[in-house]
Parts: sequence; C-alpha cells; structure tokens
Amino acid sequence: MLKMKKISETYDMKVFTDSGDYFGGGSCSAIDWTCAGGLLTSTDTGGDDTCGGTADSPTITYYTCGASDGAVEDTCQADVTEESDICTDTGSPLGGGMCSAVDWTCTDGVLSRTSSEGMDSCGGTADNPNVTYYTCSASDGAVADICQTNVTARSDTCVDDGSILGGGSCNAVDWTCNAGMLNAFHSGGIDICGGSADNPNVTYYTCSASDGSVVDICETDLTERYDSCTDDGTPYGGGACSANDWDCYNGVLTNTETSGTDTCGGTTENPFVSYFYCSSYDGTTEDACVYSETAIEPVTCGIGECQRTVQACENGQAVECVPGEPSAEVCDGFDNDCDGTVDEGLVGEPCPYPLSVVERNKIPPAGLMMTLRSFCI
Repeated sequence: MLKMKKISETYDMKVFTDSGDYFGGGSCSAIDWTCAGGLLTSTDTGGDDTCGGTADSPTITYYTCGASDGAVEDTCQADVTEESDICTDTGSPLGGGMCSAVDWTCTDGVLSRTSSEGMDSCGGTADNPNVTYYTCSASDGAVADICQTNVTARSDTCVDDGSILGGGSCNAVDWTCNAGMLNAFHSGGIDICGGSADNPNVTYYTCSASDGSVVDICETDLTERYDSCTDDGTPYGGGACSANDWDCYNGVLTNTETSGTDTCGGTTENPFVSYFYCSSYDGTTEDACVYSETAIEPVTCGIGECQRTVQACENGQAVECVPGEPSAEVCDGFDNDCDGTVDEGLVGEPCPYPLSVVERNKIPPAGLMMTLRSFCI
C-alpha cells in the first residue's frame, strides 16, 4: 500500500490596515507571518497616528503598511510629518502691500492647515480716505501665522491764520489713497511782501479744496495797494486834504491815513491860514497830508472910491480883496466912478476939483473942501 505524505502550508494572512495618510488621521494594524525551523510564527505591528511638536511647528507621527521581508505589505511603519506656520506681510499701516499666511494645527492625530491672505485696499471719501491693510498675527503661538485686517484713516487738514492783507501762514496736508496705499501731499507758505514803496503788495496763502469739500491745499493769491493823496486847496486855504499811505513789512500790508481841512488861525491883526497839502515821504507819489501855515498880509485892490484893503481869514481861507462898486461922478473931489480921474464930465458950473487920483494927497483941508464944494451947487 502506498503511504501518502501530508504537507501543510500557512501563508501570511495579509492582515493589514492603514486608514490615514502622511497628514495622519488614521491607524495601522498588520500581522507578518514567517516560517523558520519548520515553525510558523506571526508578528503583530500597528499604531494610531498621533500629534506632536509645538503650536507653530506641529508634527504628526503616522503609520503606513510596508513589506518587511517580501513584496507584500505586512508591517506597520511609523513616519513623521512636520509643518511650520508661515506669514508674509509686505505692506505698512499706510498700505501698499499684501499678506499671505498658513497656520498648521494638529488635533486628534490629524494635521490641518488654515490659509489666509489679503491685499491692502482703499476706502473712505476724498477728504477722509482710509486703507484696509493686512498684518501677520499669531493665532496660537509666538510666530505670526494668520493675516488680520486693520484700518488706517486719515483726514485732510488746512490751517490759514492770515488774511488778504497777509500777516499769516498756511499749512495743509491732503491725503489720497490709490492702489491700496495712503499718500500725503504737503503744501504751505508764509505771507511775503513785494512791490514798491508806493505800490506795495503781499503774496498770501489761503486754504482751498483740491479734491473735496474740506480745505486741504494752500494756494497763493496777491493783494496790491496804491498810495494816494488828494489836496484841493492852496497855500491860502480853501480846501481839504486826504491821504492813504500803504506799506508792507514782515508779510503784512498796513496803511496810514492822514487828512485835514484848512482853517483860520492867529489874531485879527496877525491872521494866518492853517492848510494841508500832499507830500510824499516814502516814494514818488504823494501819500501824506502835511500841515503848514501861511501868514495873511494886507492886500489892497481897486482905485478911487472903489479901493479896498483886507487882511482877514474866513472859513479856512484868506479873504479875497474885492474892489468896491463904482458910482456916478459928482463934484466932491473924489473919484466916484473909479476910473482914475476926479470930478470929470460934470454938467453945469465948473467943478474946481479936476484932480487925478494921484493928486488926491493935495486936496485942501476939510473946511476949505466944504467951501469949494458949494461952487458946484
């Protein structure tokens, strides 16, 4: 009878489980069979993915199936994945940049990432612009690992403490936001003098809006003035004077006004006229009223009975000498019609006084005069 030999073969059971990846999130279980010295033996390996590292550099120890002695995966092997938080910010509080961040965490044996990013952008109004900018900030550790937003706001300003006559200065800041970045434009100046002594001017600065309703830029303008003086009298009075003299010093236009009306002064025996006239004291144009006095001398006018002599001042003016009115000639030894001849052209008895005005000083005394006049009656 033929005797049969029984052969028993036992193979690796290919019992392995790997449910995660290199970011963890799983476990591994494996049985590896070997046969040595006619004896089958098994080796069990396995493990659960676990977290490690720090908040900003977390790690995961994960398990994978791999062959230990052949082509078939039959062991659980451990490996480590390590990541680090990162954040890059290229801007500033005034914008002009962008931010990109990756934050890694490990929880319950799983590595996970959170990404954040942003580009600085403009907002607000023309006179109150703002920028939303991104900065790196730590969320779970000492190293910045997320992009957070902040807002920087600015307002246009302008201060002008002068006037159209100068005497001040201007300082302005105009803010704009373009392409995610705030920019400031500064302008200003101090009022300054120019022109000439009789035609001075001042360049002054005022606040004016460049891009909105709020003043935000300093602009220049010019104020010009002229000296002036008017005098409608004479050295003998009869008028008034009015003057305005302009000067510019330390960026300020100022004026000095002078004026006066001619008046009478002195005594009856020695009258004079107080009068004002235009006189220049800082340039070629008359620009001030100057006081002066003119003494009034006796003035004689006319001939014969029309002759008058005056020495007086009335209403701020020397009294004008006006001859008297002539009358019909009569026989009285006087030049009644004021033509330079005495008692001429009479009708009737001859008049004994055909004297010229020049001969008046030769006329007889009053008693004789009365006797002589009787011949003409």
